[in-house]
Amino acid sequence: MENLIRILLKVLKWGAIATVIFIVIVAIVHLVGRKLNNRTPDGGINETAFVDINGTKQWINIYGEDKDAPVLLYLHGGPFSATSAVDWTCLRKLSKDYIVVNWDQRGCGHNYPKYKVESAPTSEDMIQDGVEMTDYLLGRFGKEKITLMGMSWGSILGSNLAFRYPEKYDAMIALSLVVDIEESQKLFKDYMLEKSEGDEEMHSIAESIDPAVMNYSELQRTSVLISKYGYYDDYFVDADVNFLTTTFFNPYCTLGQDVRMIYGSPSYREYVTKTLMPEPGAIIGPLGLTGARQSIRSHIMFWKAKKTMVM
Repeated sequence: MENLIRILLKVLKWGAIATVIFIVIVAIVHLVGRKLNNRTPDGGINETAFVDINGTKQWINIYGEDKDAPVLLYLHGGPFSATSAVDWTCLRKLSKDYIVVNWDQRGCGHNYPKYKVESAPTSEDMIQDGVEMTDYLLGRFGKEKITLMGMSWGSILGSNLAFRYPEKYDAMIALSLVVDIEESQKLFKDYMLEKSEGDEEMHSIAESIDPAVMNYSELQRTSVLISKYGYYDDYFVDADVNFLTTTFFNPYCTLGQDVRMIYGSPSYREYVTKTLMPEPGAIIGPLGLTGARQSIRSHIMFWKAKKTMVM
């Protein structure tokens, strides 16, 4: 019995030593990788800052291989869905042609919790944020115009900025374009009614969706259905970037920030639910359509087209 205890203690001892060594190695690799990825290109720019925008502090990263290149401002989705935990590798692919500005909009991403907002922003707040960020970049780089690139919600924000202030922008690039929110919700409801056949609980939730209403209660219902039947599980299947290495070696986020932005800590989730939807009214949808199959709404558009296609 004593021999068995001694053997177990040795196993535990060496297991603990091996675990510590493994953690130290992983930590070193993590720190070295982040440092390497945070290098500034020769003749280029790599700056991170909190900028005073419309009465708030808002995080940006500026990265480009040529300080004289045109400026591109990236508008993430959501609202309040900052993607700076994962999008830096994709945005750097544009850095040969642009000075790319990755912006965490008010209250989210790097701005939380230190610069969180206390109440839900209005549409005009968000548009004014965009105008002031634009003016900051125009002055910072001495440009007459910049380019906008918006993803999902960012396509709405960017379109509003371009329509209202065309003199400030030379182009607006829309990804996972939001075309008609109510029509998208109708398609979403039809899609989820079909997907949930045989599941009484999920089918009941799908039936309760009101396409004409966009508020937090509706968002909760759609989120439940997306979690069950959504199209989010293959974001990186065909990508030329790896999700794990992108987050692990992100030079601009700690691992804690990565986790909070991607999965949401309890406090962050609670905060976001209270500040998620800007008031409607002034916000308009962009014109046109793009085929972005990784967006749940775009995926439903393809589902609709496939069902009605004549072969």
